Amino acid sequence: MTKKAFARVNAERGKNGEALFANPRNAAAGSLKMLDPRSTAQRGLGFFCYGAAGDYGCATHAELLQRMTHWGLPVSPQFSVCHGIDDVMRQCHAWQDKRHELPFETDGMVVKVNAFDEQKQLGATAKYPRWAIAYKFAAEQATTKLERVEVQVGRTGALTPVAHFTPVHLAGTMVARATLHNFDEVARKDIRVDDWIVVEKAGEIIPYVVRADVVRRTGAERENQACPARVKASLEYFAGRRAMDIEGLGAAVVAQLVEKGLVRDYGDLYALREEQLVGLERMGEKSARNLLAGIEASKQRPLARLINALGIRNVGEATARALAATFGAITAMAQADVEQLQQVPDVGPEVADSVRAFFGNARNQETLAKLAQAGVLMQDDPAMTDAARPQPLRGKTLVITGTLPGVARDAAEEQIRRWGGTASTSVSKKTSYVVAGESPGSKVEKARALGVPVLSWQEFMTMATEYER
Repeated sequence: MTKKAFARVNAERGKNGEALFANPRNAAAGSLKMLDPRSTAQRGLGFFCYGAAGDYGCATHAELLQRMTHWGLPVSPQFSVCHGIDDVMRQCHAWQDKRHELPFETDGMVVKVNAFDEQKQLGATAKYPRWAIAYKFAAEQATTKLERVEVQVGRTGALTPVAHFTPVHLAGTMVARATLHNFDEVARKDIRVDDWIVVEKAGEIIPYVVRADVVRRTGAERENQACPARVKASLEYFAGRRAMDIEGLGAAVVAQLVEKGLVRDYGDLYALREEQLVGLERMGEKSARNLLAGIEASKQRPLARLINALGIRNVGEATARALAATFGAITAMAQADVEQLQQVPDVGPEVADSVRAFFGNARNQETLAKLAQAGVLMQDDPAMTDAARPQPLRGKTLVITGTLPGVARDAAEEQIRRWGGTASTSVSKKTSYVVAGESPGSKVEKARALGVPVLSWQEFMTMATEYER
């Protein structure tokens, strides 16, 4: 949405007594969510083409953009081809001020490798291309007083601490609150209630707390204590099916354990006794024994499951598997520096910093010590590393559909990954096999239309074990 269109839309909303949009980005996003397309059409939205699903015979990205312009498609006229990193940085620095002359708001540049064959060589991670990176312009900052911190619960149950501060003018608007992302971030930055804080707009859009101005502290500032809701959420995630898979440790039981002070972190789970559990609501002797058996069984989960269960920021299942395959033990991973972490596939600077911050936190170190003392498996068997493990499915992509006989979907996908394959959810020409159980649905039809082999679970297991031999 251009600045002109944004001003017009907000003027109309003001006349109608409606709340004003905070910025063009929010206005554009809100316009796209409107149910009536005629209303959306009145907002004056526009777009720029920046790529295509294919190269259309072009050797470079710039050539494709020029061709799209020739076709009459809207392409940003500000793009340029740079030769060498010095040229790139000159362009980025030049636009730091020049961007204000544009008819729309922008928060940075995108630097891309130009040649398509080099883009293909560089490839992509699970989320991002390796041949492109964002350069963000320096953000405007302001100092204000932190009044309180509240916990915001998202639709998925994610807990986000939100800073409420004295309203301050920042990058064209008045702001009075900003996300603190998570409680580890609050602790790392040592942000306290009644602190003077430095805030900025990340990308000139999202308010963000940079740091506390510790020089101005008077001693009256108050630390933010760990939120019980956060502890409950971390325990539920730790016990989840894709993490340590502790049967019987659901949300209701977790809530009671935290509220009664029996558990402060997931390390405390392994010190629970039957007599403590029997006193909980709807927890008899049999249920208590079953829960303790589930906790005991979780001690032998593979390292990748444990790393995922720790809840390290920016580390999900795929990254946890990559970290486990690279380091083989929690101690080796904890001792790795940022450079060593970034040698792991799919681990960039942000993930590496998150891992270092997690292991550098004293509270997390105490929790890990509890896990080790309890006998939780903190390393993989050397014979089970990627280098030693048979990889009969290396380079192959498989899709599972339908209900498999006696095998959970998660377990089947884990087996595919252990054998070096990739477990996908969608069928394409690049799919090697579709493994079909009962009631498979449309994926089987699509596979046959594309000529992709369809196997039963038994056929898949036979094939894979034959490959292994």
